[in-house]
Amino acid sequence: MSGPGGRAEEFADAALRLVARGGLQAVSVRTVAAEAGWSPGALQKVFTTKEDLLRAAVDLMDRRVRERQHTTAPTGDPVEDLAALVEETLPLDARRRQEALVWTAFALEGARAPWIADVLRAQDATVTADVAPLVGEDVARAVTALADGFAVRLLYDPAAAGAARTALRTALRAVLTGLAPG
Repeated sequence: MSGPGGRAEEFADAALRLVARGGLQAVSVRTVAAEAGWSPGALQKVFTTKEDLLRAAVDLMDRRVRERQHTTAPTGDPVEDLAALVEETLPLDARRRQEALVWTAFALEGARAPWIADVLRAQDATVTADVAPLVGEDVARAVTALADGFAVRLLYDPAAAGAARTALRTALRAVLTGLAPG
């Protein structure tokens, strides 16, 4: 049996799976406990509110993405280095697809729930702060917006992954050089 920290991650991971399959409305004490293989009472001992559970879930997802990004080896080519960071956020495999579905669900709900908007803005600020030393703050924001757009498109058209990777590099090259693509 896992300790409280491990159990919290189990519940957060279960919430992520549920959000990916059915959106935020799929998350309840009962559904998350069942998905994690625990009783509702066990979940309530770890998370007293649904908001606490959802915050833990999005934090877990963010941590996983950032861990992957930190394992990408810099090549010295700014376009390739940024593309590698962005690709860790794109739905190019089952894990990243789940994350993109969760992020999209949170983004949609963030339009109505201030606490979710706050969480997403904090994540955006962290990403901008990580990327800004490489390319500047405005370009970091542009790269984030570019990544968001590619992620949404790949959710509804996963077959376009190859074309999206090429277009990502073309767009990054244009943003970094300030030139329109040729």
